[in-house]
Parts: sequence; C-alpha cells; structure tokens
Amino acid sequence: MKQVSSALPDWRRPPALPRLQSDTDFVLGFDLVVTCNVDRIVEETLGEVLYHHPKKYLIISRASGFNVKLRSQYREHIVGDEGGQILHGIDLHPHPEPVTDEKADRVLQALSTSVDISSPTLQAFYLLITASSKVFRDIHGFVPGSGRAAVYLAGHEEDVMAEATAIASRRGLSVQLNEDDLRVCCEKGWSELHLTSKVLGAMMSLEGTKLLQSTGRPVNACLFGMIAQVALGDAVELEA
Repeated sequence: MKQVSSALPDWRRPPALPRLQSDTDFVLGFDLVVTCNVDRIVEETLGEVLYHHPKKYLIISRASGFNVKLRSQYREHIVGDEGGQILHGIDLHPHPEPVTDEKADRVLQALSTSVDISSPTLQAFYLLITASSKVFRDIHGFVPGSGRAAVYLAGHEEDVMAEATAIASRRGLSVQLNEDDLRVCCEKGWSELHLTSKVLGAMMSLEGTKLLQSTGRPVNACLFGMIAQVALGDAVELEA
C-alpha cells in the first residue's frame, strides 16, 4: 500500500531540521510527502532526501495572502502502465518548467478533473482571482506568488471590480463578483477566500494521484493566478 504523509506541525520550524536530516528512514517510509506553508529550508531538506529515490514524491504548497501555489517534485515518473513514457523530473532548486500552451492545457485538464469549472460560483471566484492578479501585478510589479513580500490590495477594490468587468465583457461571462469576497480578497489575499482551499486541495489531491498511480503527466508547478486564468479561458501571461 502506498504511504502518504502530510508534514507534521513541528516541521514548520527550523529546529526540527536535525531530526529531518538525520532520520531519513522516517521520511523514506512514505511514498508521498505533502506540505503546506512550511519553511523553505524544510521543503528543500525534504526534497534532497526524496529526490535520490525514483519512486518517492513531494508536493509543496503555499496559501498565505496572495502567495498561493503548488509544486511537485519527482525523480522519475512513468505516464501510463509500465513501459510507458518516462518523465525525468527536476528537484526544487532549478526553475520549474516554463508556462507554455501545453502547460496551460495540462493545468486546465487537471482543474476540470478536480472541480466543476462551469459552476457559476466557481466562475465568479476565478474571475475575482484573475482580476485581482492583474491589478496586483500592475501595482506591485510582480506576479502574485513569485515574490516573498506580504503585500495586499486594500483600497484597490474599485480597480479589481473594473478589471473583472472588463474580463467578463471580453469573455462573455454573466457572473458578478461577491462584494464580501472582493473586500476579503483585497484586504487579506486569496488564502482567506473559502474556495481557495477547495480548489488548491483538489489540485494537490489529483497531483498526488498522478504521481502515485502513473495516471498522467503531473502539473509540476502552478501559481494560483494561472489556475484561474485557464479556467476562464483567458490568455495566460503568468510565469510559474
């Protein structure tokens, strides 16, 4: 039976690293390790331990303010049954694969499998994420999730609403933003929206299934803004 672990709460802190570095057998007792919001040094240590073993996998994630994303690590991954295409992955240190049309299609396929992207509620959610991502980039100069600064959009609700209206008109969408969600988004970021955990969790679950069961090519790395853009069929301009 495949063994899966989520990072233990005390792994959030660097003092736990000596145990992690010395007790590698404990880590290797799991086929898949999943983390959320742990320190980067913990992620890298897990990555170093797991990467030397072809059938050991790691999924890391962030959900803090506008910094929402997921990324997986694998040494080798077979797409399909034994004898199928072998993908050679990368560890956490190099830049992840670039955003291409193929990557966008792969993210869309994974998202469509995970949740109902045609749901009006989710369409409004994706519209809010896409619009706020565009405003965030225009104001702060970087894509949400690509920088470490804890910055928000408080006071820019009208800018986000205007961008959402423009996107909805361009895409022929009839959905409207929820004012409470708009306020929370601008003041506290995407991580405080209740649908964020649902969508991110569903994507992570599918990623884990792909890695453990060889049921398709993994997403590998994905910023949350890209997930929303492909769901709306909007042009993908983000870099993961």
